[in-house]
Amino acid sequence: FAHPQPNIFTEESERLVAGIAAQAATGLRSARLYEQVRLAGERHQTLLEALPQLVWTADPDGRYDHLSGQWIEYT
Repeated sequence: FAHPQPNIFTEESERLVAGIAAQAATGLRSARLYEQVRLAGERHQTLLEALPQLVWTADPDGRYDHLSGQWIEYT
């Protein structure tokens, strides 16, 4: 990305750097969203395990994707 004179870049270099910056920004946003989803899942799990009721969740096909400790003890 160099030029013999300081502070001068070719259009191609500017486009390339702008593209890299845009990809980095997208990656950072994705990482933040992933962390938020992970923390929300942990809070959800903690809440489900704290309930005295039998709790389970299933996917749209009816397969269990969570069984609380109370549910497991009961069954």
